[in-house]
Amino acid sequence: MADGRGPEAVEAYRRAVEAEPTLAEAHRRLGLALYRQGDLDHARHAAEAAAALSPELVEPWFTLGLILRDLRDVPCSLAAFDRVLGIQRDHREALHHRGRVLYDSGHAEEALASLQRAAELSPDSAAVVHDLAIAHLACGNWREAEAALARCTALDPGNPETYYELGHAHEYDVATPDEDAESAYRRAVELDPEHLPAQFRLAVLRARRRRADPLARAEALEALRRLAGREDLSSHFPDAHLVFYLLGTLLDDGEATRCEAIEAYQRCLALRPTFAPAHNNLGVLARQTGDYEGAADHFGQAVVADPGYDPAVRNLCRLLYDQPNELAVRELREIVDRIPSAAPDVIACMMGHVIDAAKSEAYASSYDRVHEIKNLIGVLGARMRKVCCGEGCRDQLQGAELLEMQTRAFDAIRGYLGAIETTSGERETLDCGEVLRMAVRQMAVTKPAGVEVEYHISPGLPQLTGDRRRLTQLFRNLTVNAFEAMPETGTLRVLAELIRASEAPAGSPVRAGVRIVFEDTGPGMTEEELRRAFDPGFTTKPTGSGYGLAVVSQVVREHGGTVALTRGEAGGARATVELPERARPEAATSRLRLRPVIYEDWRKLIQAEVDAIRTDDGNSVRRDAPDGDVSGP
Repeated sequence: MADGRGPEAVEAYRRAVEAEPTLAEAHRRLGLALYRQGDLDHARHAAEAAAALSPELVEPWFTLGLILRDLRDVPCSLAAFDRVLGIQRDHREALHHRGRVLYDSGHAEEALASLQRAAELSPDSAAVVHDLAIAHLACGNWREAEAALARCTALDPGNPETYYELGHAHEYDVATPDEDAESAYRRAVELDPEHLPAQFRLAVLRARRRRADPLARAEALEALRRLAGREDLSSHFPDAHLVFYLLGTLLDDGEATRCEAIEAYQRCLALRPTFAPAHNNLGVLARQTGDYEGAADHFGQAVVADPGYDPAVRNLCRLLYDQPNELAVRELREIVDRIPSAAPDVIACMMGHVIDAAKSEAYASSYDRVHEIKNLIGVLGARMRKVCCGEGCRDQLQGAELLEMQTRAFDAIRGYLGAIETTSGERETLDCGEVLRMAVRQMAVTKPAGVEVEYHISPGLPQLTGDRRRLTQLFRNLTVNAFEAMPETGTLRVLAELIRASEAPAGSPVRAGVRIVFEDTGPGMTEEELRRAFDPGFTTKPTGSGYGLAVVSQVVREHGGTVALTRGEAGGARATVELPERARPEAATSRLRLRPVIYEDWRKLIQAEVDAIRTDDGNSVRRDAPDGDVSGP
């Protein structure tokens, strides 16, 4: 009975308490024995009595903290562990458990300090170092998590779960190659051949590199089909539905494998009936075969399951726009009936997509004509440059003025084409902070000498799903605008911070993601200028095209975010962009996307047309600008 286990121990300690009711240790041991028996309520009463009798001792408070932790009484549990640390500042176990309580209650950042100190006190404790690593992962501190997990593998080399978590950390860290993640997952499978999550992650990594490696797609399919064929998959892998979803995304772009893709999506939904991406992709497949009612049903179910899943909202809007009938009214009514609280936001979003679809048709109708005009301006510029730069030019000044006018006209047309572009780039998982810094640095050549750039990038930003090229364009445009507002001196403040779902304003379309702010110390803008800033063609600058902020607005809409332009604290302009995390299932991107109108990259169009322009003597116009673009008309 000395070990305090079993009913006999409970009875013995009860007798001890009855004999010596003021003996704190008897109460504590009774509480511990009851705790081990699972009688938490009576254990709490005994531990509280011990702490009240001897508040200066560590043991009663520590025992009480453990009991309160298991009772899910977070505030009281933290208070008990704090009493321990008030008596003994470096109590390793109290620090460890305090960190665990904070982490389990959703306060990973606060947990880090306790867990870090516990790991310093016990560097050889695999459990402590592991929990520190998991907290770093939750905070987005990938490098710190990788270092801690690598330490865990040295302390406990036979634990496959540690290698699996290390693989996850490598995947999240954009600076770490996928090969490192694959190596960690392989080691997990070597230690435990039945480790299904690690097998799935290996399949995901193969699917990612399918375009660079022709064999990777076949390897991914083989691994996924093997997992899908296991009868015990769902009982051993909580995210088994993702196996079938990823399988579907690899099969849905071919006629020969379409039926297998449909079956995979259906099996995904059998495991997770409210999984919006699978409903969305089934809707696209139905639409491709002319089954508009089936498509509308799947898109509607996806929206009901996840009102914030933008691809389904967009696809449903496009379907209803192309097939306007009573089906549209029925689907809208069902959405309103099934998700009344989210219906206003969904309908507002749908209205925006319908307007975009109408705009796209309008743009498409004028697109060819605009290109003809641009071609003529480009040819005119080439001819004018030859004449004005030749020895026979009588008025060099007038020629230069004409060339400047032609250049501005060409830039305006090019800006217009950029503003109406609909992205066709593939979405990928991005480190927002990395893309943001890179975009601002790329524009350093346009920064006035007296302007300083301050970065305030919060740690632990979530990864975003988006088009890297378009997001880079967004950040570059905002950077250029800020620099142009401060021609001599000033400060550009670039801020990026986490938007937590619990902190998002009511009605905000971005429930969780990243907030990016560009704030300059320039002269600012009037209320009228702020109101019209995103209108295509509107500019307050003598040489501006008026399409920079229009492109910003377009890219933000493509990514389901919001953008606002206001006056900053210092009187300058403040642009606030909010982008949703949209952490989709980690699968290969399905090519099943419905877009209103697909435009080819206008840079390629311009380059091809300029290449085709010939001067009278048969020489090509120079093409030495970077990135395949032309530096001028």
